[in-house]
Amino acid sequence: MISDQSTNTNKPLVYISVLNWNGADNTIRCLESLEHLDYPNCRILVVDNASMDDSVARIQAAFPDIEIICSPENLGYAGGNRLALDRAMQDGAELFWILNNDAIAKPDALMELVKAYQYHGLAIYGSVVLKPDEQNLVAFGGGYQLDINGRPRATGKYNSLRDQPYDKCFSHQHDRTVGAVNGSSLMIPIRLVEKYGFMDDVFFMNVEEVDYCFRLGRRGVPSIIVPKSIIVHMWGGSYRHSSLLSCVMHYYLQRNQLIFIRRWEGRLAFVKQLYGYFRNSWRFQVMAIIFPRKAWIRDPRAYMARRAVLDAILNRMGKRFAPEDYLVEIPRKSDANSSHSLSH
Repeated sequence: MISDQSTNTNKPLVYISVLNWNGADNTIRCLESLEHLDYPNCRILVVDNASMDDSVARIQAAFPDIEIICSPENLGYAGGNRLALDRAMQDGAELFWILNNDAIAKPDALMELVKAYQYHGLAIYGSVVLKPDEQNLVAFGGGYQLDINGRPRATGKYNSLRDQPYDKCFSHQHDRTVGAVNGSSLMIPIRLVEKYGFMDDVFFMNVEEVDYCFRLGRRGVPSIIVPKSIIVHMWGGSYRHSSLLSCVMHYYLQRNQLIFIRRWEGRLAFVKQLYGYFRNSWRFQVMAIIFPRKAWIRDPRAYMARRAVLDAILNRMGKRFAPEDYLVEIPRKSDANSSHSLSH
């Protein structure tokens, strides 16, 4: 572990980044929860990732004292939060906390993260995430396992504590070193960013925080789950009510998971993942190659999955499908001639 001989006061300055994209209702609820934080030395920045609705006006009306950084384009998760990070670094913050806009923070969520940082030193810190409908159950409690040398391994189940009772999983509430934390609540010391850089924005959305934990973990920087820091996360707040946007999200999730496996577990593990995918869906693959437009109309999610696999094989990263281009519902079969193409 890298030691931290910080000479700051007991209340280091924390910048909080809340990323918004067409989700004013969620963002306002999130900001309302931050009003009740029991940690005094923090500043909130809302980054609007080029929303196409009236999000900025609504958020500003509800919280006139909170600064909103407006991005001219949708930069994705890492790119959007980087705008707030740049401000935090300019203003001399010691810690940078990313909180998803569809999350609700418990009053002591930030305080407990800071306490963990002051005890453990330089590391990546994450909260325990509870399910919104059953807040006694864990939605995320730490990603992957560590090898015998304490390095993260992308084998086994990513989220093994999902749906388990919180009291059972964290009865002693001791901080735990894990393979990765979740990006819905992630705190990074600025000194780590200065030394190792920030998350890779070529993922655009999904998996970038896990990749970051692995990149730093292989260099001796641990990722730590703090059980006393708790948030409730709605999951998918920007797309859960749109089946078409859900397909786009599925594309990025599957593509990035495959690329992540190749990066950290090697080509053999990557090929095994591909084999499992094609074995389970070879009929659709053949039909999608011969009739790509019909495949999109018949099963958009499966079509996007095929594109995700193809792009992973070809190592096509970045913003391949702009979510803002798909803010419409999936057309019915009778509307096929006017459907939105995904061939770009």
